[in-house]
Amino acid sequence: MKYRQRRRVTVFRVVLDTEWGKKHADIVNVTEKGAQLRLEVGNLTPATEVTLHIQGKSHAARVIWTREGYSGVSFEQALDLQTLGAVNRSLHRPRSHEKSAKKQRFLMP
Repeated sequence: MKYRQRRRVTVFRVVLDTEWGKKHADIVNVTEKGAQLRLEVGNLTPATEVTLHIQGKSHAARVIWTREGYSGVSFEQALDLQTLGAVNRSLHRPRSHEKSAKKQRFLMP
């Protein structure tokens, strides 16, 4: 019997400045040009300008799309490699139980 592997979603928490005040969001996916966000509460409106605060730096962006609590934003300037790398490392970091499962697989005869 085949089992379907669950998709692991890891996120990176950020604060957004919007015209309605601060909102908390999770980055679900990121490139140097934009990001997919999951908002804690509410939605963003397409064409809205926002500022993401990532690791102490401010990044201006524009909302491109919104759907069911998720939004896509396009950065005005490309993310620097250091910030992009830090976010991606966090998004793709294996959970502790996944690390031990990999070790177990290699230790088995």
